[in-house]
Amino acid sequence: KPPEEILRAPGVRYLGRLKKEVPSELQAMEEELRTAFFLIHPTIMDTMGAVIVEAGYFGTPAIAPNNFGIPDLVTTYKTGVLVDLPLTVEKFADPIIFFARNEQQYIEMRKSCYAFMTGNRTWRVIAEKVAEKINL
Repeated sequence: KPPEEILRAPGVRYLGRLKKEVPSELQAMEEELRTAFFLIHPTIMDTMGAVIVEAGYFGTPAIAPNNFGIPDLVTTYKTGVLVDLPLTVEKFADPIIFFARNEQQYIEMRKSCYAFMTGNRTWRVIAEKVAEKINL
C-alpha cells in the first residue's frame, strides 16, 4: 500500500491489489487500464514490465524508464514515452502535459500502442512466431 501522503494526493485513487482470477477485480483492473491517460511505470528494477503490455491491450500508453526490457515495449511518441535515468518528476510530467495539449497526437499514440501490443505481444502471436522459427 502506498504511504498515506501519496494516498491523500489529489487524483490518487488506490484500488488495492486486484486479483485477475476474481471476475469483479479483473473487471475493475480492465476499466482502470481502459480509462487511464497513461500508465506511469517509474521502476528502477523491473526487467520487463508485463503491466505495460496489459495496459497496451487497452490502448493505454506507458511512461517508463529507458532501461531493462522496456524499450522492447515502448517506442517514444508511438507506444508511450521512454525516460532516461535518473528518473525525475519532470521526466514523467512533461509528456503528460504535452499530450494533454496535443489530443490528436495522443489519440494516434493510443491507437499505435493498441495495435503494437495486440499484434506483437499476445501469447498467440508469440507462439506463432516461435512455431514459425522452428518450422512447425
